[in-house]
Amino acid sequence: MDTDDFFALLYLLKLNTSQMDLKAITISTHGWNDAGHVVNQVYDMLYMIGRDDIVVDVGGEGGILPNGTILPDVGGYLPIIDQATAGYCRYRQAILGPGGRLDINSNFGF
Repeated sequence: MDTDDFFALLYLLKLNTSQMDLKAITISTHGWNDAGHVVNQVYDMLYMIGRDDIVVDVGGEGGILPNGTILPDVGGYLPIIDQATAGYCRYRQAILGPGGRLDINSNFGF
């Protein structure tokens, strides 16, 4: 969950439930953030807004390539948190910016 995702989710959560009744949120392992940090951020956001009824989970780390090939999950706890099997953004690569992973995992303090 990057900063744009954070604000998009915040917007959806502030809508009246008659307009948008969000039931669950799935965290992708293919983004810049570590999935564990994202789950904590989302739970904090849900608690502050009073929407503890929404389920949050981490999706599989297998990806879909541009040609439609579906890659399998690596399996296990650590691979889901640390890396994904597809895409250009792997957690073990360097994260840009002066604060690196700390900035990214905290959404720059948001």
